[in-house]
Amino acid sequence: MGEEFTNQATALWKKHIKEALAILEEAEEPIITLNFKVKLNFAETYPKLTTGIRFSQSYTDEKVAEFDDPNQLPLPNVTKEAKAAEKDKEKD
Repeated sequence: MGEEFTNQATALWKKHIKEALAILEEAEEPIITLNFKVKLNFAETYPKLTTGIRFSQSYTDEKVAEFDDPNQLPLPNVTKEAKAAEKDKEKD
């Protein structure tokens, strides 16, 4: 079965390589996620191996927030709000 999976995966890749490369050319970053799905079905009279391919460009997004430590006593001009106010004063 391993050899047949390899054959099927190779055939699928050769069939869809142009589409995968087109995604890479259009993407902001040259990254593509490529997955092969294997399904083994032993419920039939004969075992059955099905191989699928899926690909997409990689996309991530992230937001970060920092907070004052709630267990720390606030110090003058050390809170995030105070620091922001100081920056605003420097701009004026």
